[in-house]
Formats: sequence, structure tokens, C-alpha cells
Amino acid sequence: YGPETLVASYYGNLSMVQLLVDNGADVNARSRLRRSVLNHSGNVNLIQLVIYNGADLNAQGTNYGTPLVSASSRGHEETVQLLLENGADVNDGDGQFDSPLVAAVSSGNENIVQLLIENGAKVNLPLKFYGTVLAKAAHCGHATVVQLLIENGADPGDYETALVAASRAHHNHIVRLLVNNGADANVR
Repeated sequence: YGPETLVASYYGNLSMVQLLVDNGADVNARSRLRRSVLNHSGNVNLIQLVIYNGADLNAQGTNYGTPLVSASSRGHEETVQLLLENGADVNDGDGQFDSPLVAAVSSGNENIVQLLIENGAKVNLPLKFYGTVLAKAAHCGHATVVQLLIENGADPGDYETALVAASRAHHNHIVRLLVNNGADANVR
């Protein structure tokens, strides 16, 4: 695990984290995998505690990147809201996800997708894989998320990859949704 604050946060032990912080523990301490307290916990009270004590909201971890990416991928809606309210970068990602929006789209969490978009997440952000956020949603088969992205400006004709991704994954309902919203079925 690493430093004591990480162990206590991993188990959601708020009183132990409070005791450690009160006695000088570093709220930005990292594990060997570069995870921080903010990457470990979905406990909103614990997150508030470490934010109040100076935790780095945009610290890069490993697999899950920033704390906002981690919370978005795990479906911790209250934590996402808290991180955004305190200035976490809505478009900063790393690790296996390019951004918090990609993490939320991958898990199909409509509420977090909407929350991120409302806070400035870029719906047409080019990705390392899948081309676009819309293509990732299409590949994952999340029809309501695909529709939500389109309603918020995602371009169904961009790169052709959303249509290709949905086709490859055999998501016929997503293919129909994309074509009905302007994707060119003849793109080569």
C-alpha cells in the first residue's frame, strides 16, 4: 500500500486519516504505484479532509490517472462533484483513460458523464485509442451515453470511428442511433 495515510484511506478509516494528518502526515503521499489518498477513497468525508489539508487534486497516478479519472471510472458521483467544486481539471487524464469523461463513458455512468460535460469536459477530445469519446461510448454499447454525447455536441461523423467501433462490437442499436444522428454510413 505505502504510507499510512493511504492504508487508512484505502479502508475508509476517516478518524485514522484525521489523526495522521493532525500529526503531520503528508496528504499527498504516494504508494509505489503512485496512487494518492484521493485515488484510493470514495469516502466523501475523507476526500473533504484531505482537500482541506492541501491534497493535489490533479496528481497523476498510474492506471487510473488523476483523482477525478479514478472517481469517474468507479462511479463515485459525490466525489466527482466535490473534486470539480474544488478545482480539479475536468479534461486532465492519463493512465488507461485519456480524460475523466472517457472513464465515465467506459463505465456507462450517465450521471457522471452529464456532470463532467456541465463542468466543461470536451466531448470531441481526440483520444489515444478509439479516436473520440463518442467512439468509446459506441464501442462499449452505452446507447444513452452515446445519445447524451451527441446532444452535447459530439460529432457522430467525426473520424468515422464511432460507427466503426459500434459495428465491430455488434451494437446494432448504436449503429442505428449514430446514423440517425448524422453519421455517414458510406464513409470509407
